[in-house]
Amino acid sequence: MKTIIAVAFFGILTYAFADTVVPLVYGKEVCQTDNNNGMVNLDAKRFFSGIWYLTHATPSTRVTLSSICRDFAPTLNADGKTFEVTYGYYENGGKENHYDVSCSGTQNTTRKDIFNFDCKSNNDRGETTSFHVDGSFLATDYDSYGVVYRCVKT
Repeated sequence: MKTIIAVAFFGILTYAFADTVVPLVYGKEVCQTDNNNGMVNLDAKRFFSGIWYLTHATPSTRVTLSSICRDFAPTLNADGKTFEVTYGYYENGGKENHYDVSCSGTQNTTRKDIFNFDCKSNNDRGETTSFHVDGSFLATDYDSYGVVYRCVKT
Protein backbone atom coordinates (compact mmCIF):
# COMPACT_ATOMS: atom_id res chain seq x y z
CA MET A 1 0.00 0.00 0.00
CA LYS A 2 2.87 2.38 0.83
CA THR A 3 4.36 1.71 -2.61
CA ILE A 4 1.12 2.58 -4.39
CA ILE A 5 0.80 5.82 -2.42
CA ALA A 6 4.44 6.75 -3.11
CA VAL A 7 4.07 6.03 -6.85
CA ALA A 8 0.83 8.03 -7.00
CA PHE A 9 2.46 10.91 -5.09
CA PHE A 10 5.45 11.09 -7.44
CA GLY A 11 3.13 10.79 -10.44
CA ILE A 12 1.13 13.79 -9.23
CA LEU A 13 4.33 15.78 -8.59
CA THR A 14 5.61 14.93 -12.05
CA TYR A 15 2.34 16.05 -13.62
CA ALA A 16 2.22 19.25 -11.55
CA PHE A 17 5.72 20.33 -12.48
CA ALA A 18 5.75 19.04 -16.07
CA ASP A 19 4.85 22.45 -17.47
CA THR A 20 8.05 23.95 -16.03
CA VAL A 21 10.21 21.88 -18.38
CA VAL A 22 11.14 23.78 -21.52
CA PRO A 23 10.85 21.44 -24.51
CA LEU A 24 13.62 21.34 -27.08
CA VAL A 25 12.49 22.67 -30.46
CA TYR A 26 14.29 21.30 -33.50
CA GLY A 27 14.76 22.86 -36.90
CA LYS A 28 14.80 26.48 -35.74
CA GLU A 29 18.46 27.07 -36.69
CA VAL A 30 19.03 27.98 -33.04
CA CYS A 31 20.93 25.97 -30.48
CA GLN A 32 18.97 25.00 -27.40
CA THR A 33 21.91 25.36 -25.01
CA ASP A 34 19.96 27.90 -22.94
CA ASN A 35 17.42 25.16 -22.21
CA ASN A 36 19.88 22.70 -20.71
CA ASN A 37 22.57 22.79 -18.09
CA GLY A 38 25.67 20.78 -18.78
CA MET A 39 28.40 19.64 -16.43
CA VAL A 40 30.53 22.62 -15.41
CA ASN A 41 32.95 20.26 -13.66
CA LEU A 42 33.50 17.88 -16.59
CA ASP A 43 36.88 16.17 -16.25
CA ALA A 44 37.97 16.75 -19.84
CA LYS A 45 41.13 14.67 -19.47
CA ARG A 46 39.05 11.62 -18.53
CA PHE A 47 36.24 12.24 -21.02
CA PHE A 48 38.34 13.10 -24.09
CA SER A 49 40.13 9.76 -24.25
CA GLY A 50 39.40 6.33 -25.68
CA ILE A 51 36.61 5.64 -28.16
CA TRP A 52 33.02 6.76 -27.60
CA TYR A 53 30.21 5.03 -29.51
CA LEU A 54 27.04 6.90 -30.45
CA THR A 55 24.18 4.42 -30.15
CA HIS A 56 21.09 6.58 -29.60
CA ALA A 57 19.96 9.97 -30.90
CA THR A 58 16.84 12.02 -30.25
CA PRO A 59 14.63 12.14 -33.35
CA SER A 60 14.77 15.44 -35.21
CA THR A 61 14.76 16.78 -38.72
CA ARG A 62 18.54 16.34 -38.87
CA VAL A 63 18.78 12.81 -37.49
CA THR A 64 19.17 10.22 -40.23
CA LEU A 65 20.45 6.67 -40.27
CA SER A 66 23.97 8.08 -40.66
CA SER A 67 23.59 10.02 -37.39
CA ILE A 68 23.84 6.95 -35.18
CA CYS A 69 26.37 4.14 -34.84
CA ARG A 70 29.33 6.49 -35.06
CA ASP A 71 32.65 5.88 -33.34
CA PHE A 72 34.09 9.10 -31.90
CA ALA A 73 37.81 9.28 -31.09
CA PRO A 74 38.35 12.30 -28.82
CA THR A 75 41.78 13.43 -27.62
CA LEU A 76 42.99 16.19 -25.36
CA ASN A 77 45.99 18.05 -26.80
CA ALA A 78 49.20 18.58 -24.84
CA ASP A 79 48.16 22.14 -23.95
CA GLY A 80 45.29 20.67 -21.90
CA LYS A 81 42.81 23.14 -23.41
CA THR A 82 42.31 22.07 -27.03
CA PHE A 83 40.35 18.98 -28.00
CA GLU A 84 40.38 16.98 -31.21
CA VAL A 85 37.55 14.69 -32.24
CA THR A 86 37.56 12.47 -35.32
CA TYR A 87 34.88 10.15 -36.63
CA GLY A 88 33.58 8.68 -39.84
CA TYR A 89 30.29 7.43 -41.19
CA TYR A 90 28.52 6.35 -44.36
CA GLU A 91 25.82 8.55 -45.85
CA ASN A 92 22.32 7.53 -44.70
CA GLY A 93 23.67 4.45 -42.95
CA GLY A 94 24.55 2.81 -46.28
CA LYS A 95 27.83 1.45 -47.61
CA GLU A 96 28.68 4.19 -50.09
CA ASN A 97 29.98 7.74 -49.81
CA HIS A 98 32.04 7.61 -46.62
CA TYR A 99 32.55 10.82 -44.64
CA ASP A 100 35.65 11.54 -42.55
CA VAL A 101 35.14 14.28 -39.98
CA SER A 102 37.78 16.13 -37.99
CA CYS A 103 36.93 18.67 -35.27
CA SER A 104 39.02 20.95 -33.08
CA GLY A 105 37.54 22.70 -30.07
CA THR A 106 37.88 24.41 -26.74
CA GLN A 107 35.76 24.99 -23.68
CA ASN A 108 33.53 28.05 -24.00
CA THR A 109 34.96 31.00 -22.05
CA THR A 110 31.64 32.29 -20.71
CA ARG A 111 29.70 29.01 -20.28
CA LYS A 112 31.95 26.32 -18.82
CA ASP A 113 29.33 23.64 -19.59
CA ILE A 114 29.65 24.18 -23.36
CA PHE A 115 32.45 23.15 -25.70
CA ASN A 116 32.81 24.78 -29.13
CA PHE A 117 34.15 22.78 -32.08
CA ASP A 118 35.01 23.80 -35.63
CA CYS A 119 34.74 20.80 -37.92
CA LYS A 120 35.55 19.82 -41.47
CA SER A 121 34.16 16.82 -43.32
CA ASN A 122 35.37 15.21 -46.53
CA ASN A 123 33.50 12.51 -48.41
CA ASP A 124 34.21 10.01 -51.18
CA ARG A 125 32.67 12.36 -53.76
CA GLY A 126 35.37 14.92 -52.98
CA GLU A 127 33.01 17.31 -51.22
CA THR A 128 34.34 19.32 -48.28
CA THR A 129 32.09 20.98 -45.72
CA SER A 130 32.93 23.14 -42.72
CA PHE A 131 30.56 23.41 -39.77
CA HIS A 132 30.45 24.41 -36.12
CA VAL A 133 29.29 22.23 -33.22
CA ASP A 134 28.33 23.39 -29.73
CA GLY A 135 28.41 20.47 -27.32
CA SER A 136 27.10 20.34 -23.78
CA PHE A 137 27.97 17.28 -21.71
CA LEU A 138 24.93 16.58 -19.54
CA ALA A 139 26.02 13.43 -17.69
CA THR A 140 28.76 10.80 -17.75
CA ASP A 141 30.43 8.20 -15.58
CA TYR A 142 33.55 8.48 -17.82
CA ASP A 143 33.57 4.73 -18.48
CA SER A 144 30.30 3.40 -19.85
CA TYR A 145 27.97 6.25 -20.80
CA GLY A 146 27.79 9.90 -21.71
CA VAL A 147 24.77 12.08 -22.45
CA VAL A 148 25.65 14.92 -24.80
CA TYR A 149 23.57 17.71 -26.31
CA ARG A 150 25.03 18.58 -29.70
CA CYS A 151 24.02 21.51 -31.89
CA VAL A 152 25.39 21.62 -35.43
CA LYS A 153 25.54 24.90 -37.35
CA THR A 154 26.54 24.97 -41.01
